[in-house]
Amino acid sequence: MDMVNEFITWLTKELNDRGWTNSELARRSELVPSTVSMVISGKTNPGLEFCLGVARAFGLPPEAVLRKAGLLPPLPAAVEGEQEVIGILRTLTAGQRNIILSMLRALAPQVYSLASDLRATRYAVAENRDQYTTGLEAELLEQFRRLPHRWQEIILADVESMAHRNSLRIIEEEDDG
Repeated sequence: MDMVNEFITWLTKELNDRGWTNSELARRSELVPSTVSMVISGKTNPGLEFCLGVARAFGLPPEAVLRKAGLLPPLPAAVEGEQEVIGILRTLTAGQRNIILSMLRALAPQVYSLASDLRATRYAVAENRDQYTTGLEAELLEQFRRLPHRWQEIILADVESMAHRNSLRIIEEEDDG
């Protein structure tokens, strides 16, 4: 069964499970009813706008629907520790999650390019830099140095915001002068 037929099967099952008609999907997804019918009948392939509308109607992440339609590649198989990471991520504040997501993006060079000219910029955690330059902290600092400048600024702003809320000084910028 090809990807489009799998998508149609999934879409039809979702409609049946929800008790929706094609017209109801069209209304909730803000799509033209004939477009919904043409995709479900297999006369036309689902496109980006169609998938975004379906995601909106079903309350699903757009990426999930785009993957089901074959417009995005499937996710790789689950890896060791994935569930633990998800569990930890769910316990963090929004600001902490944003910092972690920025770091993860930096570690995924196949998706996000790293800026190599930022290595000259030095960032230290807390006022006593030597205290935080071994083990995990050193690795995080090295990865941070590789981030594109715009991401560094976002992370710094988030961390500084958290520091001000906690009355702590967490990050400072040093010049390589």
